[in-house]
Amino acid sequence: MAVLVLVAPFIRPANKVGDTPPLPYYLYPLIGIAVMVFGALYWAVWQLVLPHVFEFRLVPRKEVLEDGTVVTLVSQLTWLAHEQYSSQWSSLTIIQFSREKVE
Repeated sequence: MAVLVLVAPFIRPANKVGDTPPLPYYLYPLIGIAVMVFGALYWAVWQLVLPHVFEFRLVPRKEVLEDGTVVTLVSQLTWLAHEQYSSQWSSLTIIQFSREKVE
């Protein structure tokens, strides 16, 4: 059943014309796939490639807003700062993740 859902948009309609005659019937699923691939590539560049090339580390930390909502902020830790605090790295991480929702 799941394979049918993936393949069905690419099957040519019986009248050989899609819903929008000037555009090919397979254009909509191709654009959807292209958007998903672009999103995956964007994430890979942002999370994997850029930190490796420019030698920094993305460190998530949680902040509590005035209304009690917990949000996660991402900060950059440069390689120089990482070397300077390498002995304190684990304690730094524990401090950043120790904030919880305030009631």
